[in-house]
Amino acid sequence: MADDLVAVEPLDSLTFDWPAATGVAIAAVEEGVRRFNLRVASGQEAAVGEIIGLALPDAIGDYRELDGKRLLKLGPDEWYLTYAKGAEVPKAGATLGGQGSLIDISDRDTGLTIRGEHAALTLAGGCPLDLWKMRSSGLRTVFEGVTVVIWKHGPDDFELAFAGTFAPFVHAVLTRIVRHRLAEDAV
Repeated sequence: MADDLVAVEPLDSLTFDWPAATGVAIAAVEEGVRRFNLRVASGQEAAVGEIIGLALPDAIGDYRELDGKRLLKLGPDEWYLTYAKGAEVPKAGATLGGQGSLIDISDRDTGLTIRGEHAALTLAGGCPLDLWKMRSSGLRTVFEGVTVVIWKHGPDDFELAFAGTFAPFVHAVLTRIVRHRLAEDAV
């Protein structure tokens, strides 16, 4: 029975084709990105970094990238780890030699890129963070009540990760924000 199940990307049926005048371009994150929740026992960060091939960031909100891997520190013992399409990924449920746990959340989470001169303004319509003051980093926060992880790659370049079940809701909120902005600009 499990062999009959087919993975469905929750963003596949949604469109984000707004006019260029909105100053924002929103798209699904590259297909094939693998996502993991990484938990590490205190004092084992260096050892786990060796195992996964990427040093763990020390400060909450910091992230590191190397060879298709990206690692964001979410909390004192928690990181969000992604692997680009084609990158070698660890086995699901890896125990990291008893020094932590690595859980594959690829089927749970999905993501969007939000880019353009009004990217921060668009996200601010649903997020309590001051995205203009946020340095290039990432944080767990909320977007209209949905738990999300936001990466800021630059002043006009963001990425949003969230549970795929919320994709239609997040799409509706972003659509409302963009339409509201267009209506304000028309006045």
